[in-house]
Amino acid sequence: MSVVATRNTLFDRFKAQWDAGAYSAVTVAWPNKKFTPPDNASFVRVLYFPVAARQASLAGTSNRLWRHTGLVTVECFAPIDDDTEDALGMADHVVSIFRGQTLSGVRCRAPEPNVIGPQGSFYQVNVSTPIEY
Repeated sequence: MSVVATRNTLFDRFKAQWDAGAYSAVTVAWPNKKFTPPDNASFVRVLYFPVAARQASLAGTSNRLWRHTGLVTVECFAPIDDDTEDALGMADHVVSIFRGQTLSGVRCRAPEPNVIGPQGSFYQVNVSTPIEY
């Protein structure tokens, strides 16, 4: 599977579940797309980072198996004057989107929420999910 196909698989899952969930009205910022953060509204930013690749078998040249790892990270932002529950709630929803999923051969591991805290006029919580394919 290519890096682009992996990213698309992860982003398709996120979009389908996000749009169907409790936070569907929250704007999503996608990589390499023009985005201006709203002044006083929550938003999330979705990112994919390929991390490493390794040979997983000793078979002949045409039969070798490869393993790739990466991270899908969703940064959740809520206005600083809102209750932090909004950023944490979005993070919980992100965890439910990826935890334990296998998507077209992409295995999602345990999502890891990380409270960043105040960032300018927003409260930020990131969720990073290790993946392997």
